[in-house]
Amino acid sequence: MNPLPRILEPELMQETAQAQAYAAANFSAADQSVVDRILELFNAPPGLGQRIADLGCGPGNITHRLAKHCPYASILGIDGATAMLEIAEQRHLPMPGRAQLTFLQVTLPCTIERLGPWAHSCGAVVSNSLLHHLHNPQV
Repeated sequence: MNPLPRILEPELMQETAQAQAYAAANFSAADQSVVDRILELFNAPPGLGQRIADLGCGPGNITHRLAKHCPYASILGIDGATAMLEIAEQRHLPMPGRAQLTFLQVTLPCTIERLGPWAHSCGAVVSNSLLHHLHNPQV
């Protein structure tokens, strides 16, 4: 049996219009389902000092939901597309009772140094919609 061929999407959504169209789409039910599953795997919202990295965060759909549900965690959203991260930053509203949220523009794979203080300490790494963009996901 032949495996299904991988049909890749462009690695990065760099165009502003493309990023805005993606950000405007309603993925709320699927996004909440992903966050619910992450919280289920934690067996509770992550506690104080817990660090979560969201790879391929795009406009921050999952990242922002995690921040809302995990008020004591520090959350890092990583994406390679500047246009996507600009939207994620615009959506970021620091509020009491919300997790510390940081966004970083990085393309994967990357060097440890590029991740700064996040390089050696992370309680969880999550990703919702990344693998179909990567030409070599094994890396």
